[in-house]
Amino acid sequence: MTPDARPAAARLTTALLAAGVAELSASAKIHGVAGGLGFLSATCGCFALARYFAHMGDRVWMVVSAGVGVAVLSVGVYLGLNAGAQTETFNYVPTWISGAALWLFVAAVAARLLHLQRDAHVGAQ
Repeated sequence: MTPDARPAAARLTTALLAAGVAELSASAKIHGVAGGLGFLSATCGCFALARYFAHMGDRVWMVVSAGVGVAVLSVGVYLGLNAGAQTETFNYVPTWISGAALWLFVAAVAARLLHLQRDAHVGAQ
């Protein structure tokens, strides 16, 4: 017998369907809705930061914030449009790239804002 070369998620899906589990559980549905809300709030946060940086006159961070917001929003739309896709054929690469960009952006913004706050306190002394 040859080993199954499909990804583990695809094998699990096939096993669940063979076992008669044709419907998502309540926790799986909640996970999907919570993920959608989380990405929507991350998108809104990116656009709020773009507005903040525009107000502060920092064009580079404004453009980066808006760009990451558009990327996260577009991947959310991509996920929504492909919600019924089979696990074996779904392309997760845009999701991984967008997620990595989002987390790098969050870390960079945190460092930037911390730096700005430290500079404000040093100047006040």
